[in-house]
Amino acid sequence: MELLNDHGPEGLRKVLPDFCELTEKLDKETLLDKISGIDKDILKDSNLAEAWRILGECSEWIVSMLGVHKEGVKIPIQQVYQFLHYFANALLCDVRLS
Repeated sequence: MELLNDHGPEGLRKVLPDFCELTEKLDKETLLDKISGIDKDILKDSNLAEAWRILGECSEWIVSMLGVHKEGVKIPIQQVYQFLHYFANALLCDVRLS
């Protein structure tokens, strides 16, 4: 997301929903320095920019998954878990609802 010239950080915060908390502007160097829990030394060329790109694709998948549901319908959390279950199956991971 990029701010337009006629909007500042405070303007952006005003239009975000109330549940958006702890918003802060991060500079590119901060973003490319680390991703919490990710060992950049085992990434090809220690490329955190590529890791951020993949995380963005994950976010896009989640938005798409939610977007296939009818508008105005409350999506049961079990439905979301089931989608994630099939996603985890592709990774040969065992994900259980606790």
